[in-house]
Amino acid sequence: MGGQFLRDDDGSDDRFAVSVGDRAPDASLGGGLRRYAEGQSDEKESTGEWMGSHCHRGGHTHASVTVGPFNQLARAESIIQSVATRDDRRRSVLRRAARAVACTCLLLLAVSRPVSADIDHTRVRRIATLVEDAIQAGLIPGAVVLVGHQGEVVYERAFGARAVDDVVEPMTVDTVFDLASLTKAVATTTSVMVLLEEGRLRLRDLVVAHIPEFASHDKGTITVQHLLTHVSGLRPDLPLADVFEGAAVAIARTADEIPEAAPGERFIYSDLNFMLLAEIVRRVSGQTLDHFSRDRIFEPLGMRDTLFTPPLALVPRIAPTE
Repeated sequence: MGGQFLRDDDGSDDRFAVSVGDRAPDASLGGGLRRYAEGQSDEKESTGEWMGSHCHRGGHTHASVTVGPFNQLARAESIIQSVATRDDRRRSVLRRAARAVACTCLLLLAVSRPVSADIDHTRVRRIATLVEDAIQAGLIPGAVVLVGHQGEVVYERAFGARAVDDVVEPMTVDTVFDLASLTKAVATTTSVMVLLEEGRLRLRDLVVAHIPEFASHDKGTITVQHLLTHVSGLRPDLPLADVFEGAAVAIARTADEIPEAAPGERFIYSDLNFMLLAEIVRRVSGQTLDHFSRDRIFEPLGMRDTLFTPPLALVPRIAPTE
């Protein structure tokens, strides 16, 4: 089965086209049967238009239908089923087409009429005042504001400076910012969900199934879901006074942590949870988090300026971060 939206030039008529067959159609299915009954006159109703066609070629039957505004689902099936058929095979395919149309229309009803893309420009004009007031108050040196609506950028502007020490650098719309803990959502969580979608990881997996050394101090019941939702019971972070180097040392120290609460007992926002998730991504996929997120998320989505350890060529565009 295949389908696509159809819309008049003025956007007034949203329809959905569905094609059903025991193999992909190899020719345009003509016919223009508006009532799907051979020999009857064409009819166009005030609520929409029903158009369709069917053919029988070389032992293969195909049917296609375009449905007008999604308010006559019962009629869709009755119209399709009223087509004169020559054999049981064609009748069966047309019944499948009717069911496919009815189900597809129900699923797409909520999005068949997009919400108006109009923007409250009075509120948009307030953005500049709010940001400039914050800069004048010394709250921020600068900012880049981008507003998206209905898949389109409706506002984009740079304010103030991205660097104020030594040499002042004006902010630009292509300034690169440190995502800091947004890395948890943008890279780590998304990578975990990619593995989940592929069936290589489950939310209910025990952490010890992937990091066996994590079992010490009765942590054997902590799951991947506990880590993602910050209810593992682990403390917020390793002591900042303890100096160490390398991810392996960080994971070893985290694996030896004593929980502050039982799994699921209370929320404790913890960097340790996501250090463990990054390690799970590495052990399951065979790639470190930076490489996995680059290959499976950032590059496929065209996120060219989202990356770990940016190259020197990008430095002039990066806003300094404490």
